[in-house]
Amino acid sequence: MDEAELKELASQLRKPDGPKGLETAELMNDTNTPMTTNTVDMLGLETGHRVLELGYGNGDHLRYVLEKADNVTYAGLDISSTMFEEAQRRNAEFCQAGRATFDLYDGQNIGFDDRSFDRVFTVNTIYFWTDVLGLLNELCRVLEPGGAAAIAFVQKEFMKTLPFTEYGFKFFDHEAIAGFVEQSNFEEVQIVDLNDIVTSKSGEKIERHYSIATLTN
Repeated sequence: MDEAELKELASQLRKPDGPKGLETAELMNDTNTPMTTNTVDMLGLETGHRVLELGYGNGDHLRYVLEKADNVTYAGLDISSTMFEEAQRRNAEFCQAGRATFDLYDGQNIGFDDRSFDRVFTVNTIYFWTDVLGLLNELCRVLEPGGAAAIAFVQKEFMKTLPFTEYGFKFFDHEAIAGFVEQSNFEEVQIVDLNDIVTSKSGEKIERHYSIATLTN
């Protein structure tokens, strides 16, 4: 891929837009499904839990979330109007039943009242947060006391090997995450390291190193 193509890919990964964005969302599904399901598993969902997700993409994983426990409800926020429309289309039955809502936001301000949720999760979005500490505090604000937020991210050393990440991505490792959490209103963080196999643009199978940070208040 040339520089223009890499910049376009980076832009679509950050904010899928139009027909190309729909294609990118499908690619993200193929690549990130194990990462997403492992993150949801970390939440320890229980009956009646209210769940918030930042960056829902096309929402293909919603059923997995809702089936983790009885009477789970879900709210999703995303910056992409293309994903907003697609996620609602794919999950019309859950939206109509009042079990899920999808909304747009500005990537920083969460438009929900304090203590609105029991659990929060987000997968592969932290690279694009403009104010990491501010958004962490927003997540803490909307969580019930004793709630948890699970943040999944690919480790810095692996991310640096991907040619498109030089265009607008921030890199994170254990130390960086722990540093932000220490400054935030969260009380504690636990980080679990995992690996999976993904396919590169050239068709090569490569091992990806990622982590799930679980923050508690």
